[in-house]
This record gives sequence, structure tokens and C-alpha cells, in this order.
Amino acid sequence: MTFISIRKKLVMRVSLILGAAFIAVLSLVSTLSIHSAQEALARSENQIKKALIAKGKILTQNNSEALKGMVEDNAFSAIQILVSSTVQADSDILFGVFMDIENNPWVEVTPDNPSGQLLIRNKMTDANSQWVATLREIDVKETTIDGHAVYLFAAPIIVDDETLGFIQYALSNKAMLASINITRIESQKSLIQTISLLLLLGLGTGLSGFIAVRKMAGKISEPLNALRRSAELISHGDYDSKINVESNDEIGLLANNFDEMRSTIKKKIKDLGELNALGQSLSITETESDILKIALINSHLHACAVFSCIYSTSSNNVKQIRCQHPETNSTRDWRIAIQQLVDGNQLDNRTITKHDVAIENSVQKAIEIPFLAENKTLLTMMLCGPNNELVLNESDHEYFQSLSQMVLSSHKNIQLKHEIEEHNRNLEITIKKRTFSLQEKTNDISNMMQHMHQGLFTITDAGVIHPEYAAYLEDIFDTDHIAGSDAIDLLFANASLGEDEKNQITTVLNSLIGSDEMMFSFNSHLLPPLIEINLSEKIKILELDWDPIVLNDIISKIMVTVRDVTELKALEDEAAEQKQELEIIGQILSLDADKFSNFLESAFNFVESNTNLINTHDQKTPELIGELFRNMHTIKGNARTFSFSYVTDAVHIAETTYDELRKNGQDEWNPEHLLRELKTVRLGLERYEYINNNVLHRNDTAASKTDVNKAIIEQSMLDELIADLQSAEESINDSKAKMQLARVKYLLSHLNTSSLKDTLEDVCNSTKSLAKELGKPEPTIEIAADGLSIKNGAKELFNNIFMHNFRNALDHGIETENIRVSKGKSPEGHIYLNAVAYKDYLELRMHDDGQGVSLKNIKEKALEQGILHDNEVISNQEIANLVFVSGLTTATTLSEISGRGVGMDAVKQFIGESGGEVNIELSERNDEQEANFVPFELLIKLPRSTFVTDIAGPLL
Repeated sequence: MTFISIRKKLVMRVSLILGAAFIAVLSLVSTLSIHSAQEALARSENQIKKALIAKGKILTQNNSEALKGMVEDNAFSAIQILVSSTVQADSDILFGVFMDIENNPWVEVTPDNPSGQLLIRNKMTDANSQWVATLREIDVKETTIDGHAVYLFAAPIIVDDETLGFIQYALSNKAMLASINITRIESQKSLIQTISLLLLLGLGTGLSGFIAVRKMAGKISEPLNALRRSAELISHGDYDSKINVESNDEIGLLANNFDEMRSTIKKKIKDLGELNALGQSLSITETESDILKIALINSHLHACAVFSCIYSTSSNNVKQIRCQHPETNSTRDWRIAIQQLVDGNQLDNRTITKHDVAIENSVQKAIEIPFLAENKTLLTMMLCGPNNELVLNESDHEYFQSLSQMVLSSHKNIQLKHEIEEHNRNLEITIKKRTFSLQEKTNDISNMMQHMHQGLFTITDAGVIHPEYAAYLEDIFDTDHIAGSDAIDLLFANASLGEDEKNQITTVLNSLIGSDEMMFSFNSHLLPPLIEINLSEKIKILELDWDPIVLNDIISKIMVTVRDVTELKALEDEAAEQKQELEIIGQILSLDADKFSNFLESAFNFVESNTNLINTHDQKTPELIGELFRNMHTIKGNARTFSFSYVTDAVHIAETTYDELRKNGQDEWNPEHLLRELKTVRLGLERYEYINNNVLHRNDTAASKTDVNKAIIEQSMLDELIADLQSAEESINDSKAKMQLARVKYLLSHLNTSSLKDTLEDVCNSTKSLAKELGKPEPTIEIAADGLSIKNGAKELFNNIFMHNFRNALDHGIETENIRVSKGKSPEGHIYLNAVAYKDYLELRMHDDGQGVSLKNIKEKALEQGILHDNEVISNQEIANLVFVSGLTTATTLSEISGRGVGMDAVKQFIGESGGEVNIELSERNDEQEANFVPFELLIKLPRSTFVTDIAGPLL
């Protein structure tokens, strides 16, 4: 940075301020003067203009009055003389014109025609003349003629309200402009004189101020320059040059303080030199006594003492002098005096303090210097001498404090040195022992790595395998190029993993090494525990264990354990397959052969139906998805009834796909995917069929059993036979023969039938496992169906209907045990089914003692799904029957049991296809209605073809 003196800065800045102030004042005065002159000119111009206009108006008005008689008398010569004399009498008038009402000029006086006489009188058509012709009184107009601004004055000559002509005069503003110009020139001269005077005055004032400021700056800068020169000397190490500045102001005070600072720095540098020399001496001192002696002598000389000593306090508070200087008998009195001072507890023990001591009937001084460590006084040094000779300045406090810390540090260093030497001796012995033990462990680990039957290696920085690894790793990967190779290539080059997965593993491993130990817990799930590799067309399954090797909470390596579990996995898969087959065998054996056969036949039919529906449709529709859903849901319900779990799992996947198609309108119709899922369901069913036929051989056993115990008649043939008997009965008159025919017809009609209870036996039994799954007690099912039997051909229909109804009752209607008990109900729920046969149909009524149906929830779901509109009004009965709409459910969560809204839709479909009908009838009981639940009864009507009665004869 360029040096600029204070004097120069002060002169420049004051001059700049004065100059700026002068320019500002000059500019202000000039501006005000110019503004004032312009205002005066504007006023003069306005006054002259007004005078000129007033003059023109008076002149024109007078002429118009004078011309009235002349025009009336047609005194043309008089008019000419008047206008001509008027123009010639005033130099401001450019011209004068008198014209009649038809704009024909009579007189036109101009500089070129002073007489005004016109030889040819052309009609005046210019704009000014046209303006004049429109006047009814005197007026003035400012216009331009030949490029000059003029004032045109005109007045009509009116006699008895009749306009006889017009007089007009044009007055020039040249004289006015000349007058204004003269005034402007005089104003500018006056302004220039004023500015010149101000400029001379400002220059004189500025020069005087510059001289005064220069002198003042010199007085200020001279002592400051003296201070600067002294500072430069000090910066070069010269602390002896005294500053001589005589001034009674702040600068003089600054000079005195600077000189005191110079003296203090000089002393501190000297003290620092002494301390540095002392530190070097202490650093090579071997014993504690030598440290104290060197420090004492140094302090003795520094303070100009006569006698000095250092004493310490033992643990039992005994004071003991450790060393003294000088060590002569002449100091005996001083030693006794100091001992009395110490024994009398007169010392401060915390700060450097001066004390009075009596020596040979005179009062001398002793300086107490405590050596503090952790707020505890370890040693105390006493420096003694006459008061006028003993030196202790303010800066000496810092000197002695530094000295005490150096002594204590040196003392501590000697103790540490002894401790380190002892520790090193012990460490050498320990290292020898540990080295021998480590060698033994290294040999053991090396042998173990060579002979262990699993791969073990560590991944170092950059993903490289450490040279030390288990030899068995070479057998696993069929290579001996392992050390130093890339761990990712070794493990995953031949693995059946996608590129994205390999890249993810690589990224995780690279990020883990060098990171915090906690990161392994967050990312270890991304490292595969099992991989499949292909080595020379040989498939191996490897199990991987990943463990971090942590150093100082940082992962330094990753240890990988590799086990070849190919054979073990094959055995596990085989065992799992056998276990699954045993479970399927148990499931099949729990059901008789006929029921199992019926289940398979029904399930295959539903699968075939779905296959046909998918193959025959190019796009999805709500009706198509609903039918696919109902078929698959029925298979799952029947499979769950018989606990065929492996069928249930496969069907659940397909059912979930249908649910997504129904809910998400954006999902595309993908027949290939749907057929693959159906194939999975079919394979599951075929597996059950294979085990039943080829492992258990139950198809042959069932057939032989049926042959022995029953005579199988096709239902169609049986119906024809009964119809023939009915015709014969009607044609026979013999009552006895009629009774016999009726008996035969009764017996034939009951072939291939079962009671309603036997028909629904499996469905009822399935509620036990369902209740357990829902966490509810097994319900009690009461069936009242006296005097009727269900045809075997309708068994599947009844099972499909009541499989859904019983499940819905248990899942949605019957409460949990705690809620039922709190309501005063029995812990287990009750389901009631009553069947009554009529002439043309069978009526079944089903209800339970649960909470009923939530009309509020049904309506909210219907509004949410767009089945109802906001303003649509329907009855409670109509709301209840909305449960039969496909996709509508009141379940709050989706599970394998419910939540898809297909159960009651399927029930209605099955009943409708059989020719029956179903409805919900709400109960009039209102004990549950406070919670928006209404008890109800399910009313089902099935056709005559589904049942027979135990009564021989017609029904009412």
C-alpha cells in the first residue's frame, strides 16, 4: 500500500471540502440568479404582450366605431384615409384591411401599398379572413404571417344589428422581442459580474484556508512522524532510542505512552531471552535439585537479591528449604528470618507478594513467588534484599509466573522420563511374550485357513481380495487366481443376478469400506445371502455371510464367508417337496372321495370357464371382471372349506390380479398374464388330482365302493322314469295301484339325494378353521329342514351359496368374543338356517345373532364407488340389497377372507343361474341401530329342481 502522510491527507481533504463547498455555493447562487432573471424576463414579456394586445384592441375598437358612419354613408375615401393613416401612424402595425360582409376588400394597407387603394378586389379566402368573417364582436388571434408571429385584431362594423363590414389590423411583436432581448442581455451581464465577484472571493478564501490548514497539518504531522520513526527503529530491534515529543495535547500523551511501551517491550524481550536460556538449561538437566538450583540462581540475579531460597511443604505440612543462594554462613540471618516468616503462616501461597522481614535491626524486603499446579502450591521461592535494591516491576510478575511453570514442567518431564523408561522396559518384555504368542496364533490361523472346508476372505479398499484367504475358496470357484482379484468379479461374474443388482451390490461394498460401523446395519440387507453361479455348466448354490471388520468405529474391511450349499439345498428342496406332498395327502384324506371328486370337477369347470372368457374377449369390461372374480373366489372359498391350502394360495394370486383390474381403470387387459396365472391354478389342482389318483389310488377305491354300495342312475334318466310314473298314476283308477306307484315314485325321487344338513356338512365344518383364523369362537349352526332332501346335482349349488353366506356371517356379522360378552350375548355366535318347501320352490331363510348390516357404511361405500349419486334418495331396504353389487364391501381391510366385495355378488349369480332369487329383509328390531347396524334375514328361493320332499303327494 502506498504511503501518504497525514499532513498531505489533511491538506488534500480540507482543500477538497473547501472546494466542494465553494462550488456548491457558487452553483446555488448562479442557479438562483438565473432563475430570478428568467422569471423577470417572463414577467416583462407577459406585460409587453398584454400591453400590445390592449393597444391593438383599443385601436381596432376605435376604428370600428369611427367606420360605422363612413360605411353607412359609403364614404370610401374616408375609410381609405382612416385605415391608411392608422397603419402609417404605428410602426408595429403590419397591415390594415377593411372588407365587406362578402369578404371583398375595400381597403388593404400594406408596406407595399401604403395608400390602401385596390385596383382589383379579389374575394379574400384565406383562413384569417374566414375567421374575421365569423366575428360578432372584437377579437384577437395570434397567428403567423411570412414566418413571423403576429397578433391579428378584428372587429365587425355593426349598425342597427346589421353587420356592414369588418376592420382588421395585424400588429407585429418585433419591437416586443427586441425589448425583451435587450433586457435579457442586461440580465446576463449582471449575472456574469456577480459570479465573477463570487469566484474571486472564493479563490481568495480557499487560498487563505489552504495556507492555514497546511500550517496546522505541519504541527500535527511532525510529532506523528517522530512516533513513526521510533516505531521503525523498534521494528528493526532498536529499543534504546527515546521519543522526544513536547506537546500538551493528545499527541504528546500518545508519545509518552509509546515511549513507556518501548521500555516495557525492551524489558520483556530481555526477560524472554533469559527465560529461553533458562529453558534450554532446564531441558538438559537430569535431576530435580539441579532444576531448582538453576531456577533459583536465575531469579536471584534477575531481582538483584541478596539471599534467595526455595522451600516445599510435605504431606504432613512440614516446611523444608530445598536449596538456597548463596550457600555461605553470611546468609544465616536471612535464613532464620525467612524460616520465621514461613513458620508464622504469614505467606499468601497464591500470588506474588512482597513481605517485610527484620534483619539486624532493619526492615528488609522478601518477594514470595509460589509455584502453582492445579490450584495447589507445590514450591515457594523467596527473593530477599534491601528495599531500594530488590527489583519487582509489573512485568516481573509475568516473568516469574513463566519461570515457575517452566520449573514445574521440567520437574514433571523428569518424572515422565523415569516412568517412560520403566514402561519401555516392561513393554519390551511384554512384546517378546506377545510376539511369541502371535506367532503361534498366526501359524494356527494359517493351518486353519488351509484346511477349513468353507471359503473365507476379506475385501479391502477398492474391492480387492486380501492375499490371506481360505484355501477351500479355490475349490469352490475352480480357480487359484484369488489373491488381489476383484471380489465382485469372483462372486458375481457367473451369478444369476441382473446387472442392476450387481451394480447395486458394487455400490454398497464401495461405500461401506471407510464408513461408520453403523452404515453396515443400514445397508447389509442389500448384500445377497444366497447366490447361484454357473461354473463350466455346473450349477452351484453358495451361501454368503457378510461381516464388517471395524477399526476405531470405521469399517476397514469386509469379511465374507462362502459355503457351498448346493447339495444341502437340493436335500432341503426335496424334503420340502416331500413335506408338501404329505400335507396334501393329509388334506385329501380328510375328505371322502366323492366330495373330493366333486370339488375337483367344480374347480376345473370354473378354471375352464375363466379360460374361455379370457380367450374370447379383447378388452376388459366390468361384467367380465366380475364373472372372472366370482369364479375364482368360489374356487378359493371351496378350497378353504376343505383346507386345500396350496390351491388357496395360487387362487389368491389370480384373484388379486382381477381385483386390481377392477379397481384401476388404467391397468391394461393382458390375456397372456391372466392365462399364466390360470395355468398356475390348474397345475395346483392337477397336483392334488395326481396325488389322489396315483399316490393314494383313491379313484379306483371310490369307484369300487360305489359299485358295491350304490346303484348309480343318471339324473336325467331318473327324471324321465319319475315323469312316466306320474303319467301312469294319473291314468290308473285303482287306488291301491296308485298308492304303489306313488310309493315307487317317492323312492325313485329320493335316489341321489341328501338331507340339507348332510349337504352342508363340509361348509359347516370349515367355519371352525375360519373362526380360529379370525380369532373368534366356533359358531353354532342350526339347520331346520324337516321333510325335504337336496338333490345331489344341486349339492354344488348349495355349497357355493352357503360357503359365502356362512363366511360373511362369521366375518362381518358375528362380533368378537369380548364385544359379544359386553353386550350380554354368548361368547360364540349362532347362525340359523330354516328351509320350507313349497309347491314350486324352496324357501331358505338365514340369519345370525351378530351386529347386523351397517346401512351407513354400505351407503358411504356406494357413494364413494359411484354406485349411488349424492342427491339420490333410496329406502333402507334398497341400501341393504346393494351388498349384491360387484365390488362393494364394508370390510375396512383387505385379507384372504374378505375385503374384495365379491362374495354376495357370487351368491346372487349362483342363485340367479339356477333360476332362483335372493333378497335381504331388514328386521324391525332396533337394539343395534344406534351404531348404524340393522339386523337382517337373508331370503333365498330355489326352484323345484333342486329338492324333493319326504311327503308323497302334492305340496300346497
